[in-house]
Amino acid sequence: MTNAPKKLTAVLVTAGLLVAALLATGIVASTATAKPERTVRDAKFDNRAVSRNGRIDITKATTDHAEGQTKFSVSMRAKIKPSRSEERPGIFLNTKGNNRSSPEFVVFGSTIFRVRPNGSATAIGEATLTHSKRTWRFSFDASQVKALADGYGWAAVTQKGKNIADIAPDKGYAKSR
Repeated sequence: MTNAPKKLTAVLVTAGLLVAALLATGIVASTATAKPERTVRDAKFDNRAVSRNGRIDITKATTDHAEGQTKFSVSMRAKIKPSRSEERPGIFLNTKGNNRSSPEFVVFGSTIFRVRPNGSATAIGEATLTHSKRTWRFSFDASQVKALADGYGWAAVTQKGKNIADIAPDKGYAKSR
């Protein structure tokens, strides 16, 4: 596995902040009765953090499952700069409970992390990260995260410093499967 960028700690800290922010604003929706969402769209310029940097402004995120692979793509408002690892999006995966729980897994760069309830993270697998123009693409063997087989919630996130810059969908996790 590759070394995770320095910003990984901030992404993992932000996982807990995400849930707190969603609860505080009252926009957390239950995923128990929602239909699976393959694609979520996100408004452009939807907050101050992304208004000045289109490379962290998510416009669309998608997921797909094919041939044992779990895939995500995250499209940004502006052309990405792959050398800026701090601008890469991450994927939060929520497998237990509802939208009120923190993600149990985070895909960041080319690594899949299990996030413990105390906030510590352990690398558990590898992902493939590719890019083109305005889109980041993640894929990994679904068997690396067996908990996903029973369904899960997902969200694409970017950060600025230790804070969430953008999240798609805005109202919590999208349901998959």
